[in-house]
Amino acid sequence: MDLLFCGSFDSEERDAWLVELQRAMPDARWHLHAPTQSAGRIVAAVVANPPPGSLQGLPGLRLIQSLWAGVDRLLDDPSLPDVPLARMVDPAMSAAMAETALWATLSLHRRFFDYAQQQRDRHWYPLPQRRADEIEVAVLGMGQMGRTCARRLLETGYRVTGWNLHGGAIAGMALEHGLEALWPLLARSDIVINLLPLTAQTADLLDRRFFAAMRRGAALVNLARGGHLVEADLLQALDSGQLDRAV
Repeated sequence: MDLLFCGSFDSEERDAWLVELQRAMPDARWHLHAPTQSAGRIVAAVVANPPPGSLQGLPGLRLIQSLWAGVDRLLDDPSLPDVPLARMVDPAMSAAMAETALWATLSLHRRFFDYAQQQRDRHWYPLPQRRADEIEVAVLGMGQMGRTCARRLLETGYRVTGWNLHGGAIAGMALEHGLEALWPLLARSDIVINLLPLTAQTADLLDRRFFAAMRRGAALVNLARGGHLVEADLLQALDSGQLDRAV
C-alpha cells in the first residue's frame, strides 16, 4: 500500500513522524512526494497543513488523514480532492486543552492577573473573591476538546453551560444551541471560552455584536482560531470596559 506523507514540517519533525508512521505500518510504502510515474498508487495521504495543491493529481486517493485537530486550512484549499477527510482526535491533546482552560478560568476568577500587576507595582491589596459555584462559564463548541474542557471545569465546581450551533445532548451538562440561545447565554456568563471549529458560520463570530451581548465586565478566553476574532472590536470592548479581560 502506497501512502503520501506531507505537511508544513521542518526536517527534524518530519523525520520523527515518519519513523513512528513506519513503525506503526511497516508494510506500507511511504512517500514524501507523490511518485511522478505512479501517482495513481497513492491510496491515502497523512497530512499536517500541506501547501495548497499538494494533493492534486492522485487519482487513486481514497482518504485524507489530518494530523491536526482542525481541518479549516485544508478545507480552504479549492484543489482539495473530494474524498473522505478525517481529523486527529487525541485524548492527550484534549486533556492539555482542558488544563489550559482551567488555568485561564482560575486566573480570571481568582484575580491572578490583577495580583500580578500589583506585584509589578509593589503594592498589595486583597481583592474580593467569589466561590467557583458563583461563576458562570460558557463553553462554545462541544467537540472532543470542548466537552473535555467543560467537564474539567464542572469538576472544579464552576457553573458551566455548553453551546453549539446544531444541538445534541451531553450527559450531566447543560447544553444550548443555535444563535437565538447564544445572546442570552453571553449576557449571563462571567467567562466565555471559545473552542468552536472555524467555519463559514463561525468566522468573525467574536465581533462587536458578540462583545456587546456579553455581561459588562466579563472575560473572554479564545482557545480556538484567530479567524473567529475581530481584533479591532475586541480592543474597543476592552478599552471601553465592556470586557474586563481577554486571554
